[in-house]
Amino acid sequence: MSSKKKNPLDRRPLHQQIADILREDIVKRLAPGERLESEAALGKRFGVSVLTVREALSSLAEAGLVVRRHGSGTYVAEPGDRGHLAVLVDSDIANPRGSFFHLRLVQQLRERLEAAGATVRVYVGRGNPPGSSPERPNCPEFNADVDDGLINGIAAVSVHAHPRWLKSLTRRGIAIVGDGAFEHGASVDTASLIDHGIDRLVEEGRRRIAVLGWGGAGRTDPQAIATRAALKRHDLPARDGWIRFRAHQTLLGAGWEEVRTLWVAEREKPDGLLITDDVLFADAQVAIAQLGVEIPKKLMIIAHANLGAVRPPPFPAERLLFDPDRVAEAMAAMLLRLLKQESVEPRRVIVAPILQQPEIVAR
Repeated sequence: MSSKKKNPLDRRPLHQQIADILREDIVKRLAPGERLESEAALGKRFGVSVLTVREALSSLAEAGLVVRRHGSGTYVAEPGDRGHLAVLVDSDIANPRGSFFHLRLVQQLRERLEAAGATVRVYVGRGNPPGSSPERPNCPEFNADVDDGLINGIAAVSVHAHPRWLKSLTRRGIAIVGDGAFEHGASVDTASLIDHGIDRLVEEGRRRIAVLGWGGAGRTDPQAIATRAALKRHDLPARDGWIRFRAHQTLLGAGWEEVRTLWVAEREKPDGLLITDDVLFADAQVAIAQLGVEIPKKLMIIAHANLGAVRPPPFPAERLLFDPDRVAEAMAAMLLRLLKQESVEPRRVIVAPILQQPEIVAR
């Protein structure tokens, strides 16, 4: 076994350092079925307590690298048993301003896959700068486990589906489903949200409609294109200044800035506003209050929300709800079928929004 010692400059918890050293032993030196040293021997080798060794071994067992047998010891997993399923999210789900939808989706994917008897590990990437199209997810630990052959299947959340990366997974025989542009997976129907939102505003007699959302591609953004098509169906004007898919999700206060720009840029004001993201809407509420806009008399608002995380605004606003649990259910079922090499139809499940009538909080 490797004589490599802990790095005194490594500030990570000791059990993580030890797990990494043992992982290298397992991948590069030990044979399948080979027994590892006893917990006491490993504790002596690394100069740590048995409890710390157990934490390290537990993390390796969770990753599918070892099998722990009560009263016998810890053994390197056989090739057929080695490996685990990865739930990969390439965004900061721990950020309080982050997406509740993605956080809930990750939680539900893990629960559903574990309920089916799978060993599951969650990987959280570091996200990517605006406008980038990385070939691999920005998650070194995940990429290392793929390279070491430790991952059998992937449920990808908010991950860029780069063709070369997907091709490399296919060569390795790794099944993957995702909530974005993947061959198999599930996602929310953003185009339907835009259609429903504009239809509802028109139904209430609104003729000067503005739409806000995340983006960055300007007129070529898919949501901007869908917005123009929906407005055209109703013979309504599609003003560039009122169709705003320009802000990136990493920009704090983007909703506040977008609403203020929208409201003060032109003399004529919109009488209907659709906001296609809940985080953007949270920012926008502050600007709407500061501007003193009369809601809904002067401006009717419809905004996106996620089922399970609806926070009523301080003014009447209708909400279009997406259900992350339905997306998780579809993705988990698809991944399990792919792992069994069963056919999956349909390959994509699209979840439509649900309209919720206004609810306000007295403040």
